[in-house]
Amino acid sequence: MARNFLVCLTIFLGLQPAFGDVEHQPLEEDRFVCSFDENFCIPFFGCSEKTGEFYSGHSLGRRTGPIFAKSSSGITCEGWWWRTVLGLGRAKFSCEGGTTGTATYSYFDSKSGTATGSGRTDKRERLRFWAGHNVQQYLSVQEEEAKKMASCVANGLNASGL
Repeated sequence: MARNFLVCLTIFLGLQPAFGDVEHQPLEEDRFVCSFDENFCIPFFGCSEKTGEFYSGHSLGRRTGPIFAKSSSGITCEGWWWRTVLGLGRAKFSCEGGTTGTATYSYFDSKSGTATGSGRTDKRERLRFWAGHNVQQYLSVQEEEAKKMASCVANGLNASGL
């Protein structure tokens, strides 16, 4: 089965991707628990602004590392993320079927530890992402953000266990 790329990042200062920083751990929902102790694992979910399809997955690494996700339609995605010198989180990804894209995490809420960002696929589909271990806490305060994509957000939170 072809593997591909999707995005999750955390916001820290950093550099370009450096492969080999962390162990490669694909998404295996039945036995993988995402925690800081496991290669600085950060759960995330994302939503398509157009279709409402959601992606749930995780990233690994403190400054750079692999990302893994699965869409609500069952498509698997993979990619690589890194921190920029300006503190942004960046990623490149591709998914089964050949879709590719990029994402940028540009906001970090220090109270909840949640990073938020946006991206775009090669098919010009706009995406929104949320990453962290307390995303639900963040979204409960950010009502407008959650209301805009309420169905996708609810489904994404449920699927990712955030």
